[in-house]
Amino acid sequence: MTTSKKTASTRSQPGRTKRRAAPPNGLDEVDQEERSRRERNKLEKRDRIRQAAFELFLSQGFERTTTRQVATHAGVASGTLFLYAADKVDLLFLVMHDRLADATDRAFATLPTKLPLGDQLIHLFCVLYRMYAEQSPTLAMTFISSLPGARGTNADRVNALTFAFMSRLSALLRDGQVRGEVRADLPLQTAASSLFACYFMRLLGWASGMMPLPTEKDPSFRELMDVQLRGIVPK
Repeated sequence: MTTSKKTASTRSQPGRTKRRAAPPNGLDEVDQEERSRRERNKLEKRDRIRQAAFELFLSQGFERTTTRQVATHAGVASGTLFLYAADKVDLLFLVMHDRLADATDRAFATLPTKLPLGDQLIHLFCVLYRMYAEQSPTLAMTFISSLPGARGTNADRVNALTFAFMSRLSALLRDGQVRGEVRADLPLQTAASSLFACYFMRLLGWASGMMPLPTEKDPSFRELMDVQLRGIVPK
């Protein structure tokens, strides 16, 4: 009886408020807004670091640029920079990832689907070549030579982007099978790897100063694609 009275008395005390029920996702509106603000700040700092690194790499070269210079140019502390890139090489991968991703999406979005497969492949690769033309050959060579065995968050993202590109290239070949331009028994992944190797060889030749980057009208590159598509064994 005493316990019941005490409980009733406690419930009737002025100034006491009921505990607010937690929202279904565990975050109230204030928490969600704060999380969104922090995420926007992170993305904004990432963009500043990426742009600062790109500008310095182009203006004074990769070797001469230091991470401290990039941090200063981006208006962030050196410690903050290393939250976004493990080291200077990983910083280069940060720079190149978004440019490669944008160029790849643009290449597939503008694919001339009514043209033969060979023309589609040339269009696809030449969009990427034009992206590389915006960099210096030396910077491109540094990036390309750093690809094998690279470690870091941004290097992992670039590697994932390469595998995604290969899958999209395989899908393009599969569409060619549907149209009858590609033989039905073609191993798509192997063929995609072979085409990518040809693309990469020309890119490496440009970065090494041995040849210019191909264009859609480059007869030697068109011949290279034709050989890939026709094969070298007589039918």
